[in-house]
Amino acid sequence: MYHVQVPFRGDFLDVKVTRDYGWESDTNAHEVEWEVDGMTGDEYNALNVTSEEEELIYDMIYQASADGAGQYDD
Repeated sequence: MYHVQVPFRGDFLDVKVTRDYGWESDTNAHEVEWEVDGMTGDEYNALNVTSEEEELIYDMIYQASADGAGQYDD
């Protein structure tokens, strides 16, 4: 599990990546499970995050994973 700070609407979201399955070389897919740290699912849903914004969140998670830039929990 690791944490990534993601720019979002002029502020930041603290994202906790709970599972990172890594890159699948045969499909070029990278599946991750994540949640916004300190926010319930209902609170996140109330933000009405657009598909474009969610794609940017995933992109930032993937970049942090590739760069090793996430803050890993011990």
